[in-house]
Formats: sequence, C-alpha cells, structure tokens
Amino acid sequence: MKLPRLKVSQVPLQARAAKAANRLFSLYSQGGTGKTSIVKSVVAPALGIAPEDVFIVNLSGADPAAVIGYGIPDHDTRDMYFSSPEIWPTAERHPNDRPKLLCLDEAPDYDSGVNSLCRSLYNPDGGPGKIGTHTIADNTFVMRTGNRRTDGSSRSTIPSAPEVERTFSYELINPLDDWLEGYAFQHEGIADSPIIAFLQFNNGLRGVDHFCPPIPAPWDGSPHPCPRTWEAACRAEKLG
Repeated sequence: MKLPRLKVSQVPLQARAAKAANRLFSLYSQGGTGKTSIVKSVVAPALGIAPEDVFIVNLSGADPAAVIGYGIPDHDTRDMYFSSPEIWPTAERHPNDRPKLLCLDEAPDYDSGVNSLCRSLYNPDGGPGKIGTHTIADNTFVMRTGNRRTDGSSRSTIPSAPEVERTFSYELINPLDDWLEGYAFQHEGIADSPIIAFLQFNNGLRGVDHFCPPIPAPWDGSPHPCPRTWEAACRAEKLG
C-alpha cells in the first residue's frame, strides 16, 4: 500500500481537509514516529477540539462482543439489550454539541470482526455513526493510526476497497529536522542533551540514517532507532 508521505508539520492542514470532505483520516508508519501522541497534540488543536473531548481507543486483542457490548436479557419484555462499553463517546454519555475526536489506535491489528464493526462508526452521508446498537455523539471526527506489515507489524491487514475510498490515508514521517524544531528544542529535559548534537552532526553521513531508518525487511526482531527511542536516550543520559 503506497501512500503519500506527510510530515508532522503538514498534519494540521490535511486533518482539516479530511474533516471538510467528511472523510476518515488515517496515519500509518513504523512504531515510535509519534502517531498516537500527535492525536492530542497536533490533530485535536488543528480541529478546535479540547483535550477532554479526545477519545483514543485501542482494540488490539478485543473480541466483537467487547466492542459492541454484551447482551443482557430483559426478563420482563423477553428481549435483549446491549451494554454500552465506556470506551465510546456515545450520544447518551456526551450529549453536548462540542466537537469530538475518536481515534482507533493500531487499527490494522484489530480482529477482522472488530474492524468490520468499526466501519459503522463513520457515516459517509454525514450525521452520527454507530457501534452496534449505540449511537456515537454527533460532530465526532474519526481517525485511525497503525503500522503496516512493512513497518514490522505481524498482523496488519489491507483495508477494504470501500474503506480506502472513504479515507484520507497518509504515511507519517518524522524527519530529524522536524523532530528537532517541533519537539526536541521545545523540551528543556532533552534540548541540551549531547545526543541531540550527535544527531545534528552525524545523521546522514556516509548515507546512514541514524535517526529513523526503515524497518528491516523481512522483520528480524532487532531493535531499531526512532524518535521515541532517541527521546528515551536523551532523558536517560540526563540522569547519568
């Protein structure tokens, strides 16, 4: 799946474009590039969504019943109603009209049955989506994040054709310059680390990407550097 590449600094514009076009917004990349963290720090502010109205849901390992709720028999009516998992921003729990953001984190790794159920969260005709019998709060923008098989994931599946057509999908990249200017230099805990200087002056020499090289293919399980591991190294060095 060849996707257009998107820098973190370009995410706000494309998120607003997806919302204006009434489409899902999907970001894929190898682990550690910051997909999940930018949901609250970049995407939500770009859409004018408050932190308390951001819902990040990871359903890896969940079964369909846990997603739509468990059936509860009503002995009086001899009917069945379903519990409403608290992970969802339902209209019943969130009746206010503030805009909301629902992120399906690590979505390609979900069970196929769970992924099928999640398609109803998005209504291509506008209006609130649903999960099982539960209606999602109105004005909820839905996005997905995840890794592809080329990013080292063992389970990532190819989205269905209807899903692709309804989605603005991108490969998220976090090049060193973007990471330094937009993150590292803004955090006192790591801005003056000598590791930052090492990256500035050594990355790319002799054609070697020390900062965030591609995942080995086929994946062999070996550690690999990425923005998340460099941040951890900077913080650990400060304690030395």
